[in-house]
Amino acid sequence: MANENFIRTAQALTSSGISSSLDPLYWSLFVLALALPLSVSSQAIVDFGASFPVSLTDIGNGDRLVVCRRPFGSPPIDSVYLETAIAGSDWTLTPVATTRLAAPGTWTFVSSTTTVDGLIMNGILYDAGFNRASLMRLTDEGEITWCNKYDGMGTGSFGVALPSEDSIVAFASAGPLLHRVVVGADGTAIGNIAISNTQNDLWSFVAVCATDAPSEHVVAGATSWEGVFHAVIARIGPTGALWMKKYYVPIPGGVGYSGVSSIVQAQDGGYTCIINAMDNQIPGIYYYAYMMHLDDEGNVLWCRGSSLQTTGMEMRHLIQLQTGDYSTIQTFDLFDEEINGFSSTGELIARSDCQAPCNMHLLSGLTGTAFPGRYVISGHKIAELGENGVPCGRSNILTSGGPAFVSVSTLPLTPVSVTPPTITVVPIPLADRTPELSATLSCGTTTVTSVAKPLAYLRAFPVPTDGRITLQLNGTQPAPVEILDHSGRVVLRAFAPGDLDISSLSPGPYECVVSGTNVHARIILQ
Repeated sequence: MANENFIRTAQALTSSGISSSLDPLYWSLFVLALALPLSVSSQAIVDFGASFPVSLTDIGNGDRLVVCRRPFGSPPIDSVYLETAIAGSDWTLTPVATTRLAAPGTWTFVSSTTTVDGLIMNGILYDAGFNRASLMRLTDEGEITWCNKYDGMGTGSFGVALPSEDSIVAFASAGPLLHRVVVGADGTAIGNIAISNTQNDLWSFVAVCATDAPSEHVVAGATSWEGVFHAVIARIGPTGALWMKKYYVPIPGGVGYSGVSSIVQAQDGGYTCIINAMDNQIPGIYYYAYMMHLDDEGNVLWCRGSSLQTTGMEMRHLIQLQTGDYSTIQTFDLFDEEINGFSSTGELIARSDCQAPCNMHLLSGLTGTAFPGRYVISGHKIAELGENGVPCGRSNILTSGGPAFVSVSTLPLTPVSVTPPTITVVPIPLADRTPELSATLSCGTTTVTSVAKPLAYLRAFPVPTDGRITLQLNGTQPAPVEILDHSGRVVLRAFAPGDLDISSLSPGPYECVVSGTNVHARIILQ
């Protein structure tokens, strides 16, 4: 497992026309990384077997409420068992409740929110060919008090549900409308509004952040305009939108999808979000990830960006740690995923590869109420994070540098309030699961010791650049590097680590490769 990333990277580079042959320099770095002594710190990986954890909540005294789902049956009568258990500090599980959701359909749980009365599970029930927005309340002991689906919003489903004073505020997008639904403590819909705007025809939001005002929320995602989705953020109150803005990120081609994948309220005020963008107007398909910081009115205070030419790249699940730093999940092609650490101003300060040696992949989110980002969920596993956000395996620790600040253009949108829909609340009946499936929830734990040093990597920043770049290489000796244009032709040679002036080259994308290896970094000259 330790060299899976190495093999995948070589395959990706070979398919893009870049040589993947290895010279003694790379092998020396590779062997050195494998031979280094293990660090003294270790983390636990919890394997729930056939059950898939969807929520982990700290409930005090070292205990955690774990909520898992287990599929059962076959479509169209597919159902899901919801299993809850209390896990102690040593991850010994005490089963509390195991309940089958009796209604036919397939369930997907989107998010969970901790309230003073317990846990709210936000999900989607796919039934009779339609998605139905659904909410479920659990006590701290894992018992279900009510479970409802909410009709009247078309196929819209709640992207997130948040506590607001003595109620719950949930947001759903359906076509051109954004719905704000207020749900009482007993699950009854007690208020709803619908918002559109005159400049967009579709709305697709993915992230919501509570504000200082209990009744106001910041909603972030994407809207379709002239056939292309663009990042959009709005502040929503009880009677409508206070402001709504669209954000254009400076991708070279000027077209392509962009949207907000995550947004949080920053400790020092304002909001920090992640915008992912794609541009297919230059050779290959380039993917961009931006971390952007806003004030309370949605004005951009700073923005940092990075790019990659590959079959896919996305950054998501932004959280802010108690230190003020940020953590995110970054996904590359072939399901290669990292947990990245950023400073409070967006500097990249840490990377951890979640593939080797413990095969953590398809990361579904960072979690942990008392210590945000302390755990990560991956399939049927929960991994405990270490000092630098490493669930296990090799950590690429950086101490300086990061993508350059970039400018973002903002377009104010005109919000329009429309006649709100009538929300029909339909209770979902629950029943104990059948005797033949009465096995209790169980799991096993594995202690994994992290490796202190990473495999070889090369970084080039800022991206994009106006002429000067800094090269970082995690080896102890300088190495020759080659700058290749989009056709694979060598246009410049230098050494890494060090600074390099590429202002004499023509604007566009370039590949920086350690000579004779597959260790590379992406450059874009403005």
